[in-house]
Amino acid sequence: MQKRSTPLSPIGQLGDVFAGMSRPPQAPSGALPTRPAITVGDLSGGFVSEPRQTVAVAPGERHENFAVQTGDVLVSSRSTLLRVALVEPEADGAVLSANLVGVRLNPELLLPEVLLAYLITPEGHAAMESRTSGSTRIRALSVQALAAVEVPVPAAEVQRRVAALVREEFAHYRAAIAAAESRRSAVTHVIARALAQG
Repeated sequence: MQKRSTPLSPIGQLGDVFAGMSRPPQAPSGALPTRPAITVGDLSGGFVSEPRQTVAVAPGERHENFAVQTGDVLVSSRSTLLRVALVEPEADGAVLSANLVGVRLNPELLLPEVLLAYLITPEGHAAMESRTSGSTRIRALSVQALAAVEVPVPAAEVQRRVAALVREEFAHYRAAIAAAESRRSAVTHVIARALAQG
């Protein structure tokens, strides 16, 4: 077995780890203002760009404590499958829901793309899984447990290279998904027209 040369550090020593809002996102209520809300379902494809739900914000509510920023790494804290994603600029300011945990790294210590890349590897996933609790169907990962997960902290130049690779790979992935969805839509339209014409 090859010996690891890259140093390890707990996530909690590399930035702030914070919980989501204690109540779930809900539909707009009356005249209350609303904010976009990120849920577990938004953590697909590695990046969060357009939250699909909203939460009603009561006057004086401390929702800013749960607002995400671009570059935050989000992890599902209560779900059947651990998911990880990076917040894109389009989702900046959205409220983090209760079933998620956020990590706001000090970029001088570790770039968020590097943390994302590690946590989606089998090794990174196992490191998180080992600190979960709950049933075999629903796994729970607390703020404290995620903060204690040790991750590799490579040299700055290595981090920059990894971050560039992550951005490039996920751009290709999202382009492929968009192309597949466009083709499916076109084929569905052709089939519907053929059926209508008999």
